[in-house]
Amino acid sequence: MPFNQPTYLRADSSAFVHRTFLEYFCASAIVWDSLNSRFSITYGSQNSFIPISAMQELTRGWKDDPDTLPWLKQQAQADKDKLVRREAVQELARGWKEHPDLFDCFQTIAINDLFNRGIFLHNNPRQAALSALMNNYPDNPQVLALLQDRAQNDPDVELRK
Repeated sequence: MPFNQPTYLRADSSAFVHRTFLEYFCASAIVWDSLNSRFSITYGSQNSFIPISAMQELTRGWKDDPDTLPWLKQQAQADKDKLVRREAVQELARGWKEHPDLFDCFQTIAINDLFNRGIFLHNNPRQAALSALMNNYPDNPQVLALLQDRAQNDPDVELRK
């Protein structure tokens, strides 16, 4: 882009190029790992923020791919990292609001996720699932009943508040 154009146009182009390369490198890593039968969202990293960034790019860049939703549901329900599980729930709530199977998925996570509170205050996948249910299904009577149950019975004191 020529330098005589306004700065805001150069910044937009730069952000687009950055995002495109990030999507490309995330996709390349997943293809490489899957071909070598060792893919996992947390593979090779003890830092949750790297796989979370990869997940965000993949779910937004390949939302229409038929394998994205089942993969993301698997991450939300079974990833060993609570931060990855929480982010997967949030991505599902953002990107697939109208999907009929997600109510049951969110409800299962809200009740059964094995979250144990650590040093971070806002990383509970059960809390993210409850938020998704409240925001995406506000008129469903099961949501109010689940909220009341979790307020009394959830093992996380902070979530019960």
